[in-house]
Amino acid sequence: MSNSDDKQRDSWLGNTFAAENIDLLKEIGGVRGILEAIIPTALFLILYVTTENTALSVGVACAAALLAILARAVTKLPVKPAIGGALGLVVSAVIALATGRAENVFLVGILINAVYLGGFLGALIRRYPVVGLAVAFAQGFSMRWRNDPQLARVRRAFYVSTWIWIALFAIRLIVELPLYLLGATEALAVAKMILGIPLFALAVWFTWLIVHSVNGELAQFERENPQASSESESSND
Repeated sequence: MSNSDDKQRDSWLGNTFAAENIDLLKEIGGVRGILEAIIPTALFLILYVTTENTALSVGVACAAALLAILARAVTKLPVKPAIGGALGLVVSAVIALATGRAENVFLVGILINAVYLGGFLGALIRRYPVVGLAVAFAQGFSMRWRNDPQLARVRRAFYVSTWIWIALFAIRLIVELPLYLLGATEALAVAKMILGIPLFALAVWFTWLIVHSVNGELAQFERENPQASSESESSND
């Protein structure tokens, strides 16, 4: 219910977007991961609509998240993917119960999206598109793509793909923040489910398509120019 599961490491991003092929279902957590992300929010929505009891709705949602961790542990699957979401949900639940406002269940997720939006935009303004940084880091490439005239197409691809993620965070905020301010808890829960995994999957897919179209060009440049001076990487900073 929070966006904690969106906290992806640069290495994960880079390896995913630079891969020769992509298993989209696997990258968004598989069927199990999707269910673990959707079920707590769905339970909260159903219970809140039918009972208007914040404590009950939040409690059942938290229990579902904790059961997902237990099920992973029992079946000897990695529990880390489920822990992040569960922790975010528990923090959100505490805030909601402490304030008596059911919509605060979604406050942490909204704040996380705002932070990501600010971070991605700030990096882009400084000409450090996050997708480019992630791909270069994952593959051990230099930062010459930022300034080298031969890599204009690669640079443009990294900018465009980073804008995709900025758009994702912005869309979530544009939809969810007004609903939160209006206290429209039911509508906010529906928006979270629609703008969660489905939108995330689209962002991953389109980013991979864009990066995949230029990654070979970047790799070839790195192979053919191994001794290029690193000075060009910061010449236009």
